[in-house]
Amino acid sequence: METSINNNNRKLILAVLFMGWLASSMSRMLINYAMIAMSQEFNFNSSQSGLVFSAYFAGYVLMQIPGGMLADKFNTKRLLMCVMVTSSLFTILTGMTHTITMLLVVRFAFGIAQGSYSPAAMKIIAVEFPKNELGRAISIFMSAYSVCSFILPVFSTTTMAYAGWRVAFYILGAIELTVALLFPYIVKGSLNLPKSSPALSAGNKSTVSFKMVLRQPIVVLLFVTSFCLNIIQWGVNTWIPTYLSTARNLSLQTLGWVATVPAVGSLIGMYLSGIVVDKLKKSGQEGTIAAISLVLCVVLLYMMYSVKEIGTYALCSTLLSVALSPVNIIKSSILSKKLDSSLIGKATGITNTGGQLAGLIVPTAMGTIMQVTNGAYLGAFLFMMLFGVIGAGALLATKKIKLD
Repeated sequence: METSINNNNRKLILAVLFMGWLASSMSRMLINYAMIAMSQEFNFNSSQSGLVFSAYFAGYVLMQIPGGMLADKFNTKRLLMCVMVTSSLFTILTGMTHTITMLLVVRFAFGIAQGSYSPAAMKIIAVEFPKNELGRAISIFMSAYSVCSFILPVFSTTTMAYAGWRVAFYILGAIELTVALLFPYIVKGSLNLPKSSPALSAGNKSTVSFKMVLRQPIVVLLFVTSFCLNIIQWGVNTWIPTYLSTARNLSLQTLGWVATVPAVGSLIGMYLSGIVVDKLKKSGQEGTIAAISLVLCVVLLYMMYSVKEIGTYALCSTLLSVALSPVNIIKSSILSKKLDSSLIGKATGITNTGGQLAGLIVPTAMGTIMQVTNGAYLGAFLFMMLFGVIGAGALLATKKIKLD
């Protein structure tokens, strides 16, 4: 009976984390579709658009390590609720901006507001779920991003077509605020996590824990992996809508429907990856699988650029989403399975910093590449492909690392 209650409690916690991540992802990603209309209203060039994209990541990346430390120290339910409330307010404020300066400030603060969510959520999952279920739990949590990719294109393009980009931000901010206010009523009691292992209990726990995280070579390699992975993910997410609109001449509504197809592949890939990761027995298999997946991503990126038919493009884009899924699951499950629970928040914060540095760099870098090449997208695709190869090398190197 107790096991059944614990299982039900874990499922409820995971459901709430999923809803919060879905709301956060939608509010974060909406600007990728709004940028087409915003660029026309504010008269942005490619570099200015990239700077707006990067402003969010500047705040987000600065908050990753502090966010991990907060996740290790404070009541996670209150922390997560605070993140969602402030995130919803900045979503609404984005719709109220009228100058590029105001937009940059709001997006920077928005990034800071959301920076603690992922470390806190991953710490909860690592503590609440047994190791043989971590892959599936992480895959379900992270599939919220795939669901976002499925819902958001149609929601954003339809809303903007009939009511404008500002209304889209207002509606999404209101939804996010509603989820945040319901959060404490859905999850009863606190989510105070267990104390650290006895080996870490002596002395200044925060200082010792952080040093122990930095001493783990696996954390450094996963930092590099996250950076390379997010070069591809954020490169695709931030510039593909503009690419499809300008280079492929798709209408706003058609663009929205084409963008939903890869989300289905991502959702399936996430869940299947979680099952496979939980069944792996031999150490090092995860790194090999993830490295092969990244190499496949490099091939698919080239095909996305070179194919002519939009249907073939959609197929390649869907397969890219499937190929990215095991990399996302594996880089998170390695930390959750191998590190002490007291280190998970900080370790996630550090590896996420690598990913968000990519988010900070890639929009401006790709915007500059396209401006220098007079709007040609080949350089942008080659930029993503290069980091796919580097990331595969880092993942293969994890096979030789013996964790403490």
